Amino acid sequence: EKTRVLNEGVAYIMTDVLQTVVSDGIAGNAAIYGEKVGGKTGTTDETWDIWFDGFTPKYSAALWIGTDNNVELNTTSATAASLWSKVMSQVDRAKGGEYRSRPDNVIAKNGEYYTTGTQPPDPPPEPKKDKDKGKDSKDDGKKDSNSDKKDSGSKEKKDKKD
Repeated sequence: EKTRVLNEGVAYIMTDVLQTVVSDGIAGNAAIYGEKVGGKTGTTDETWDIWFDGFTPKYSAALWIGTDNNVELNTTSATAASLWSKVMSQVDRAKGGEYRSRPDNVIAKNGEYYTTGTQPPDPPPEPKKDKDKGKDSKDDGKKDSNSDKKDSGSKEKKDKKD
């Protein structure tokens, strides 16, 4: 018996986001030539631990660098990403393969992905222009009855004569 634990649209979007961490983000050192890699870097606040958890279409692996004694490291998670890439580049079975195609419940809008029903609403349509006057169709040409009145909050300047 199979039990679905994650919506396929959410899984697709998360895969895309984590691939961007490698292709355009902080984990560029995890890249493997010719492969589309995704993953996430990590560092503890005190830099006692650094890691990279990554995947290819066929394999996933996590790499952690640290000690049991909480010794501050003098490097960053970019080092873990680089080491992960070196290890995974040597695993022939981790190479190749394809990710799943975009499922039907994923919508692309304004350069972002959304699952159906979570996308932002379309902006309201622009008011229609009256062809003859070039004005908004709801503009009847009448002046606002208050437009000729002075602003009740304004004060008139009075000339002072010395």
